[in-house]
Amino acid sequence: STTAAAPPPGFTHTARVRFEVWNSGSYIPKAARARVFESYVQVDSGAAGTTSPTGDSTPTGAGLATGGRSGLGLAIVRHVVEKGHAGKVFVDSEEGKGTTFGFVVNVGAQRRSDGLSRLLSQASALSDDSAGADAARRRLRSM
Repeated sequence: STTAAAPPPGFTHTARVRFEVWNSGSYIPKAARARVFESYVQVDSGAAGTTSPTGDSTPTGAGLATGGRSGLGLAIVRHVVEKGHAGKVFVDSEEGKGTTFGFVVNVGAQRRSDGLSRLLSQASALSDDSAGADAARRRLRSM
């Protein structure tokens, strides 16, 4: 889904995009959700804890994932979304209904060019009694 968002200072044309992936089968208990985006942490709804890079088990209500997974995928997603795009990642899970992973980012923001800034200042310097000055300023600001 997309929603309108005010652009950051010095930027124009921003939209907020929310992306979600939903799974109807698995469940991640609330205590484990806080750690699911950490590096090397894996959870599995069928056992009794999470695991850390050292292999230490933490009883959280979710268990160690199996199948040779590294526990890096969601950590990489979080890094790209939060550091690269100033966005947010999230997870929501409901027993018997499934799990939703997602992120929200601002897209389409463009910094006004130096050339456009110069044109805007030149248009502002036009005489107020100039017939096309207001129209020129409006047109340049919309670019």
